Amino acid sequence: MTTEIEKHWLHVIEIHQYTKEFFILAEQHQINYKTFLEVHQEPRHVLEHIIRAKSAELGLKPLLKKSSLNEYEKINMSKALGHAYRGFFDAADFFSMSISSNIDSLIKPYNHDCILHVFPEYYQTIQEDIFNLRTDIGYIRARKDVEIGDDILAEVKEYYGKCMALMTHYRTVLKHLGELSRYKRNEINKMIISCIITFILGIIATVVTTNIFK
Repeated sequence: MTTEIEKHWLHVIEIHQYTKEFFILAEQHQINYKTFLEVHQEPRHVLEHIIRAKSAELGLKPLLKKSSLNEYEKINMSKALGHAYRGFFDAADFFSMSISSNIDSLIKPYNHDCILHVFPEYYQTIQEDIFNLRTDIGYIRARKDVEIGDDILAEVKEYYGKCMALMTHYRTVLKHLGELSRYKRNEINKMIISCIITFILGIIATVVTTNIFK
């Protein structure tokens, strides 16, 4: 096995681990990858090419000349890496968009005063950081290119890091939901009580006024 082929193997394995983590997190947080068919196609292509490459290495390609085996293995591992890279992006794109959407859905039912009172760090740091992460992810997606060579793993790691940062904010929002819900419920109860008191006072004032002018 040449150094170049070995490097392809290491990159494919590492990218696979990052992609696999997205699937595991998705299962834990009800993100349904089954609705995004593209994400399942690239791993199948990866498997096909690494099987071809390994077959050549093990001498299971009798129709290939011995002098061609190394080149055949190198070409297939290069293709496997390309598919692994695209598969990672498919998984990361869907994961980051789903987490971003989930954060918006979680925070939407609560007004500014509620969030400011219960969860001030959302406005202080988290909201801006989420915006920056979405912007950065947009740039990463725009420059996606399987031909970037040795930078392929660096780009994968950068995108993975942005997704995990979004995940951290998502978990922080989840952690505050109970308190946000209690505060909102208390404010609604206060408003109801205030309306009842206003209504009763109105009746009392009407009765008093009526008696005075009898």
